[in-house]
Amino acid sequence: EDLRASIQWFETRAATYKAGASLVAFTGGSAGTPLSAMLAQEMPSCAAYVGLFGVYDFTNNKESLFPDETACALFGLSSPEQKHASSAFHHIRKNPPPSLLFHGGKDILTHASQSIRFAEKLREAGGQAEAVLFPDLNHGYFNPRYPLEYKTTTLKIAGLYAENLKLDQSKVDALGPKLDKMLRGFYPVSEIKPSTLISRWKGEGETLEFLTGGVGERTNLKNASEPFTYGISGNTITVKLGQGSESYSMQADLREIYKV
Repeated sequence: EDLRASIQWFETRAATYKAGASLVAFTGGSAGTPLSAMLAQEMPSCAAYVGLFGVYDFTNNKESLFPDETACALFGLSSPEQKHASSAFHHIRKNPPPSLLFHGGKDILTHASQSIRFAEKLREAGGQAEAVLFPDLNHGYFNPRYPLEYKTTTLKIAGLYAENLKLDQSKVDALGPKLDKMLRGFYPVSEIKPSTLISRWKGEGETLEFLTGGVGERTNLKNASEPFTYGISGNTITVKLGQGSESYSMQADLREIYKV
């Protein structure tokens, strides 16, 4: 209802912004994907759709961790009828819009099969659809920390929009060099120097403090700490915790480390 209201608001004011409302596109990521996918099928003026690591069929989503039955109850998706009514997979329109669906192959929150099956269903209905999978990535991969995949995704989205929304292709052609410049610092550094690692590095769910002598300490969100040992080989940091180990790389701008 919120999305429909926002579209209605814009359509009545399109002239104010010197915009045409005859061609629109929808893009959604994660929890925004089911909503945007439904609108894309609902609106005849939608000329392109992009979905990122989303759920398109709540009636067949056992491979995903989200939404579980508790979340389904919170979002009004408890009954089979509610799940069916909220699934773009079951409401594909005549002449569906050209679609790009992106997913990480290691996504356990929303399983990649959602994008694969939805793309197949769109093609069966006569639409153009591609499921783009990045085998080694997890949920929410679309950020500069994964520079190559970020660039690939951005350029494919721009190309879809340019082709179907009648945009200037030259701007898409100029986007690649701009992305290369922006992302330069996010690629992994070729060789990690120990002096650049000795510090405290904060991640989403933990903090790693690297000390001299190949030792360090990891602290989680509950402030529980455990010691670790580490070694550096080229552009890889190997952290040993108990019986297990984790590998990290460092960004070329030396601002972050991340798991690989």
